Amino acid sequence: MRVYLIATFIALSLIIASCLNDDKVIPEPTIYLDMDEEGIDVDIDSTYTIEPKIIYDISSSYDWQLNGETISTEKDFLFKGYDYGTYDFTFIVSTPSGSDSMKIPVHAIDFCTFEENEFLEDSGFYYYSTEGYISFKHIQFSNNYNGNNIDWSGFAVSNKTDKTSTKLSNQFSVYNTSGAESSENFGVFKQSDEILHKITFSDGQAHSLKSMEVNNTTLAYSTMIGGFEKKDTIDYYLLTINGYDESNTIISSIDFYLADYQYPKSTERYIVTTWKTVDLNPLGDVYSISFQLTSSMDTSSDYTMPKYFCFDNLKINN
Repeated sequence: MRVYLIATFIALSLIIASCLNDDKVIPEPTIYLDMDEEGIDVDIDSTYTIEPKIIYDISSSYDWQLNGETISTEKDFLFKGYDYGTYDFTFIVSTPSGSDSMKIPVHAIDFCTFEENEFLEDSGFYYYSTEGYISFKHIQFSNNYNGNNIDWSGFAVSNKTDKTSTKLSNQFSVYNTSGAESSENFGVFKQSDEILHKITFSDGQAHSLKSMEVNNTTLAYSTMIGGFEKKDTIDYYLLTINGYDESNTIISSIDFYLADYQYPKSTERYIVTTWKTVDLNPLGDVYSISFQLTSSMDTSSDYTMPKYFCFDNLKINN
């Protein structure tokens, strides 16, 4: 009898333990989304699907809200057809165990990435516009071409990434393995002493610029590596971006060092060799912008600084 009771107790214990194991508590859902702190930039000419990842996504319901109103109950949201501006979405996921929410700012802006173009040929670059400018969407990049690869200035489009050759024929190469964000194409700027080249807008209106990516060309990098003095603290290569009003007057400027050796510690000196973001918001609303390149080598009798730099991903707020 005693053995029977012990066996019964063990059996009941196993049954209870099994039931408890089957009755596990499922945690509340958690939302994850890979985005910058400021939110997501989306080209107004494209469509973009926002795809949140959810931990413990079990028997879930979804709610996308804008200005407190539900605009979708799907898990993924297709951002399409929105005008310029910032849209502060709220995504909510609810399960029987609880809920989670996330604020998702989306910035509808205009991108100039140079990926969609009809210019590049087998040479891998284009700079010989006879119209006086190269046009992408409603953006115009001024250009001056005199019939050869020496007497040109302004803007070009390229996909060249030769980091070795220092010949003039390599003037369209970025000192990198690709355009910004692993893209194929990018812009190249060559300065002229006689012509002020600008980026303008075909609608003739003022626009606010958000940012662009910049990097050195191989020619500029090679010259600085060979010409910068390693022991003094005077060398630099400076990009100045000027914004203009309707009367063609400079109203704002931004400085960005493509190389800076003006530090006593060698660990603080640098030459840009990766794509760097330049914040253009401080320019404000402008009708056009121009680039000016200056360096500590401009008065050198030993070196001639090639006035080039590369840029990509020009973003326009509105």
